[in-house]
Amino acid sequence: MNTKLIKNYFLLIFTILFVSSLEAQVVVSGIISDIKGKPIIGATVVIKNTNTGAITNDLGKFKIEKAPIGKLILQIHYLGFETKEVSILTQQNKPLEINIKLLNKNENLDEVIVKGKTKAAIKRDNPIKIEVIETQKFKMESASVIDLVNRTTGIKIRQSGGLGSAVKINLNGFQGDAIRVFKDGIPMDYLDGAYGVGFVPTNTLERVEVYKGVLPAELGSDALGGAVNMVSAANKPGSRLSSSYELASFNTHRATLNLNLTNKKNNVFVGLESFINYSDNNYEANVNYVDPDTRNEIPIEVDLFHNMFRQHYIEVYAGFKNRSWADELKLSVTNFKFHRENQFGQLMQYPVGASYNEQIGDFVPTIRYKKSLLKKKLLVDQFLTHSKVKRISVDTLNGSYDWLGKFTTNNESQEPGELGSPDFTTLDRYNMVSRTTFKYTINDKNSLTINAVYNSYSQEGSNPYGEYTEGENPVQLISLPANYDKFVSGLALDSRLFNNRIQNSLQFKYYYSKSSGRSVDDVTGLVSAEEVGANISNFGFGNSLRYKINNNIKTRISLEQATRLPTQSEIFGNGSTSIANLGLKPEQSLNANISVDITNNKNLSTGTNLFYRYSTNMIASTTSVTAISSVYENLEKVRGYGIELNSTYSFLKHFDITGNLTYQSFRQKGHQEGETNLLDDARVQNIPFFFSNLSASANFEKILRRKDKLKAYWYYSYIHPYYLNKIPKDLEADGFLGLFGKSGLTNTELYIPKQNMHTVGFVWLPNKEKQFSIGFEVKNLFDQLVFDNFKIQNAGRSFHMKLTYTIDFNPK
Repeated sequence: MNTKLIKNYFLLIFTILFVSSLEAQVVVSGIISDIKGKPIIGATVVIKNTNTGAITNDLGKFKIEKAPIGKLILQIHYLGFETKEVSILTQQNKPLEINIKLLNKNENLDEVIVKGKTKAAIKRDNPIKIEVIETQKFKMESASVIDLVNRTTGIKIRQSGGLGSAVKINLNGFQGDAIRVFKDGIPMDYLDGAYGVGFVPTNTLERVEVYKGVLPAELGSDALGGAVNMVSAANKPGSRLSSSYELASFNTHRATLNLNLTNKKNNVFVGLESFINYSDNNYEANVNYVDPDTRNEIPIEVDLFHNMFRQHYIEVYAGFKNRSWADELKLSVTNFKFHRENQFGQLMQYPVGASYNEQIGDFVPTIRYKKSLLKKKLLVDQFLTHSKVKRISVDTLNGSYDWLGKFTTNNESQEPGELGSPDFTTLDRYNMVSRTTFKYTINDKNSLTINAVYNSYSQEGSNPYGEYTEGENPVQLISLPANYDKFVSGLALDSRLFNNRIQNSLQFKYYYSKSSGRSVDDVTGLVSAEEVGANISNFGFGNSLRYKINNNIKTRISLEQATRLPTQSEIFGNGSTSIANLGLKPEQSLNANISVDITNNKNLSTGTNLFYRYSTNMIASTTSVTAISSVYENLEKVRGYGIELNSTYSFLKHFDITGNLTYQSFRQKGHQEGETNLLDDARVQNIPFFFSNLSASANFEKILRRKDKLKAYWYYSYIHPYYLNKIPKDLEADGFLGLFGKSGLTNTELYIPKQNMHTVGFVWLPNKEKQFSIGFEVKNLFDQLVFDNFKIQNAGRSFHMKLTYTIDFNPK
């Protein structure tokens, strides 16, 4: 790590903070609220015919410094409200304070009229690099959250099959648990993966936020290189009922039903967030069939036959808002269950015909409390939950299936189990999460945020086929109690300087974890006779700076020393396919980002982002000494860099074109123990290093009816060939950046070929003033071969039809 560079960087930051305190101040300030007196966050207040203005903070307050003397006109803009102009008179040495109320404006949900800044725009203006996906704009399309995120610059979500299959997020070179997932700013550990990007329909979300490089202290987690925060549509004010139903190929059904009701005073609310996913996932795949007579492998195309997934998720909530004792108190209860059939193992080498997994959460309560104190200068946000999630893993078949679905019984010498060893695991996971956030507004320029997240995890279960302790009275290892406590805290100073031209976020973080349980010796393979434990304590820091050069150009620079603590699954295993390792060390990484965003006019915007990562003690799954189960170990040191480019162009009032590309080069430093030095500086395997997206859409009205509206769209995705396993660097393509030239590989099984996928579709609203739409979409239009995580083949061409309907109960 270059300590001199870091010292100079922070010296620059502190210099900027100091210089800002020397500014002279001629101030116009006040509060922007709605007609009920509720503060409006993110409203734009500008002095007419000038570039001088401000944005309201979390309390609806604004402050314009260095306002001219004399008669002025203030213009106030905010999405969904009438634009307002107010005449004021300013005088020398006499600060002016004025409070303004905005009127609601009737607006169709299918139209996007930007007057001022939406919450998404405010997020994009953050000093931390954030990609914001406004999912409500795509809720009428048959697009999953994975589809939307994969069209975003710099990120790919990998799937091991169809709907409901395991997912792995890859963001700027990091993947898996290095990228944390949140819902409304809360870590999703307590639902044990049941609410994730692979399951949640777009209709239930307002937006998805992708954080790159630096994670804000207010999220309060130990992500190594970024995070995905899914913001629920239930947070939108007002009363409404929204529903959707999607029917697609491979007997796929996806339905949502969301309800939010408030009283006339808007201080009592109840609601429901629910969805159902089902798919047979019986798409065609190219496999190697073993001829029972000759034992030769024959490439054939078959329909997958044991790949079904079904899931339901129901969250019921109620609470109070805008009371003297609470800004918001929300109580919720969640029930969920999913059932996943296993068609194959980690690789698509041989079929599985009976194994399955289930995950059940019968009753998961949560409580969230928000309150403003000290004359609304201090905001308190407390979240608390205690969950129990049951995991079931079954693989006890006394025989095997071939790719044609033919069953063969095992002989007497063979054990049951299709995936290598028998498994009948029932695992109860208990998780208590407490997240506390304090945000104190020091003045109009500075605020201080303190966040602390405590997670207490324990598990116990049974698996008669799993590991046993040594001694006269052996017991199942997984039946012994295992405990894991994790504490992550953050302190952030956020500043707005030079009339909001500079925004800065300076952060310090502390990480602590404590684990206890039984472990397996990595040499003998024996279970330890006594309980063992491990403590981890570490500090981190980060800073993000955004500089607004002018109204059209913004630049960001960020630096963070990040830490990721091991997850409970990595430490304790799952009782069947992976075993415990309580000695895991945390991953650490130095992350740096530099980005520039340019908006030449209302129709064209471009941006670029450069990033650098140096990571140590990377956690990876390796084969244990038993050669049956896997174990997580600290293995890799990884260093890499990358560049992202994106652009959006709108023209002729009807058409939009968006494109982006990402190049990233991540390589291990040297080689790992047990590897040959031929793998020095090898690329990290199973990660795409170049991919791009291109899309176009057109919006028309009065096509078939006087009030109808039609949107047609096309999405294109390209992934350059990449490597399934580590290969010597001199065998890579010898052209520029490895993108051109000829590879020295002769074994085509070691790389994943290039992929081109086209999606086309349309959405039709018979009456644009009503909230009903019909959508039709074709994914993978040209039926190309598509591969994903570990070269798992995904579905070919598929057809989707989607109906959406919303009833708005708000008075007009």
